[in-house]
Amino acid sequence: MDALQMLENALEAPQQALAVLGLAVALAGLLYLLLDAIRYRSIPELNVPITEQEASEQLQEAELYTPTTQLPKDKIPCYDPSSMQFLGYAKAMSPAEVREVIAEAKEAAQVWRSSSFGQRRRLLKVLLKYIIAHQQEICRVSARDSGKTPLEAVLGEIVVTAEKLSWLIKEGEAALKPRQRGAGVMAFYKSARAFYKSARVEFIPVGVVGAIVPWNWPFHNIINPISAAVMAGNAIVVKVSEHSSWSIAYYGRIVEAALAAAGAPPGLVRFVTGYGDAGHALVTGGVDKMIVWPASVGFQAMLEVPPGLVRSVTQYGDAGRALVTGGVDKVVFVGSIEVVFVGSTEVGKKVMAAAADRLTPVTLELGGKDAFVVCEDADLHQLGGKDAFVVCEDADLNQVTLELGGKDAFVVCEDSDLNQVVPIAIKAAFLNCGQNCASGERFIVQRKVYGKFCERVTDVAKSMRQGPTLGAGPMDAGAMCMPGSVQKVQRLIDDAVAKGATVLAGGKPGPANWHPQQQQQSQAAAAAPAAAAVAAAENGGAVPPPSPARLTRRSAAAAATAAGGSSDGSSSSSVGQFYPPTVITGVTKEMDLYYEEAFGPVMTVIPFDTDDEAVAIANDCPFGLGSSVFSGSKRRARAIASRLEAGMSSINDFNATYMCQGLPFGGVKQSGFGRFAGVEGLRALCGLPFGGVKQSGFGRFAGVEGLRALCVPKAVAEDAWPFMKTSIPPLWQHPVGPAAAPFAVALTTMFYGPSIGTKLAGLVGVLKAVTGVGMASSSGGSSKAKSKAC
Repeated sequence: MDALQMLENALEAPQQALAVLGLAVALAGLLYLLLDAIRYRSIPELNVPITEQEASEQLQEAELYTPTTQLPKDKIPCYDPSSMQFLGYAKAMSPAEVREVIAEAKEAAQVWRSSSFGQRRRLLKVLLKYIIAHQQEICRVSARDSGKTPLEAVLGEIVVTAEKLSWLIKEGEAALKPRQRGAGVMAFYKSARAFYKSARVEFIPVGVVGAIVPWNWPFHNIINPISAAVMAGNAIVVKVSEHSSWSIAYYGRIVEAALAAAGAPPGLVRFVTGYGDAGHALVTGGVDKMIVWPASVGFQAMLEVPPGLVRSVTQYGDAGRALVTGGVDKVVFVGSIEVVFVGSTEVGKKVMAAAADRLTPVTLELGGKDAFVVCEDADLHQLGGKDAFVVCEDADLNQVTLELGGKDAFVVCEDSDLNQVVPIAIKAAFLNCGQNCASGERFIVQRKVYGKFCERVTDVAKSMRQGPTLGAGPMDAGAMCMPGSVQKVQRLIDDAVAKGATVLAGGKPGPANWHPQQQQQSQAAAAAPAAAAVAAAENGGAVPPPSPARLTRRSAAAAATAAGGSSDGSSSSSVGQFYPPTVITGVTKEMDLYYEEAFGPVMTVIPFDTDDEAVAIANDCPFGLGSSVFSGSKRRARAIASRLEAGMSSINDFNATYMCQGLPFGGVKQSGFGRFAGVEGLRALCGLPFGGVKQSGFGRFAGVEGLRALCVPKAVAEDAWPFMKTSIPPLWQHPVGPAAAPFAVALTTMFYGPSIGTKLAGLVGVLKAVTGVGMASSSGGSSKAKSKAC
């Protein structure tokens, strides 16, 4: 009996232990969920008002607008480039008003530089919480202001912004903490702390950062520099593009509410809207660091570069001149040498010239439409670490970090999986109508799979629907944001075709791929002149003159002509600034398209036979921003990528380096130098050794920074495990269905939601989108996507 009892007790003991363990785990889980809920509730909720125009999916009775070169001086006309609906005016600030804004930011900077990392993280958490909860509103405003589709807005405005904020919250403090360094042999060091000396690097906020940002991603392009600047302890003044000034009203209210909720000084982040004089005032108004994408500036005053504005100067004659212009890859100047180096697009020249008078450090991101021109016969040089020292007229030295866009290579080897590659290639070429500095433009495909690749991408391109991006059902492609973009792309295509290239899809603006509602608008626009004539006849032949408020707002037919087409809709959209997804082959070096960045929805496909040939074709380009290499062998893909002249390479994926916000973003050759994002971009907003501040200059020699400045930092991203493969989710493959954008919103919420509860809500949304629960049916593509998803 005793033995039996002992046996029973022995059997019960593990069960009791498991029960206790299970109870402990359950209690720990409940405690974690409770603490997580408390943490989430401790992040302030923002109450940001939104106007009816910002909240509406469709605008009723909105007048159509025709872009014009005769713009009012005190206000900026705003319109939806996909529908040409007039949205109103934004204020064009005067130089005096810009200088007042900078002065307010300087006061705020003195307070914020002493803020703790905890307070800075709190500000970013407040922003992230609001962004995740209000994705649809943010994306709707972006789509209306820049012409992109809601799906594109989620991918380009929300996902990358959430990743940026998450990275800064988790790793920003570690990147900016003081770093111990060796104190030198004479200090008898064996580690960072020597016998009688201790050496360290401290990262000090620069003060007020000025940023001039582009129009292609109006939300991400403001939050990106704002988040980095405030995390580094700086204030920031952001000048938005006049081509996306309407959205800043809502986005500005978000930022202002977040500042108040986090207890930040009210002038810490300020916005500037205006034309060239406003941008010039920001550059010359006394900010401590400039970040500039002049391709987005677009204002006349900064485009008018008189002859001789930027010129070369040497102090030591032909020998020094030969060194600078002789093709070396890096030149480091110490002392009072005047430098024979200058170069940029015309806008970049003007910005640098203006900044040089105050020795303001400048970061330029110039797009990639224009070549980076070096004065006289000089090559592109990187001077003094990541700094370029520029002599403009009689001005002092200036610091420039340039990211000039690119014409990225997309290499496809014969052992690639086309089922994976084709959907990624479509996104690489046509996302946001190709209006991305790191878009894939040159698709270099091995000859064995060249025909199949061309056939498959052509089929997809022809199936993509294009039209108004809000209120007209799912769209695969939106509009070109800037006036004149359609004509610019058409010029490149026409030149290539005239010289022997073959267009497989697209190639002409027109109704071929329009959504049915867009075709109805085209027909209505064509009938507008006849209707006007009938009305005039009924009025006795008298046509009433337009009111002053309507002088720059015209009919849909007139809008079509201004947007690059004809009033009958035969050669262009009669409503929006559309250019269709285009696939073109047979492009050779004699064609402008071979070297010039299209910055539009154009996929150029080029065959190759050997890996050496692929590398040669990819490197035969003045730009070197990003690149992608696809192969069934990761070793082969790495080998090709390592030889590509580019600042970033994604292995078996496209632009994965940008989703890794811990990696630096930037290029080589005429794509520029210097880096944004990552630790490098964050520390660029602080002072570094060895060098000075104010009139003592900028740029650093010696130490880790000086050593690394003699290298090109190349960002590389690849799949972590051999059995993993990146692919485009079926719901995002074109033609997309009604679940595409909701799936993107839910997926973003699942990954970036600031609490377990929001993540679970995102998971539920993902399951609904995948299964089609609650998703309205739509013509074109949805059944295909749902069947694949299931």
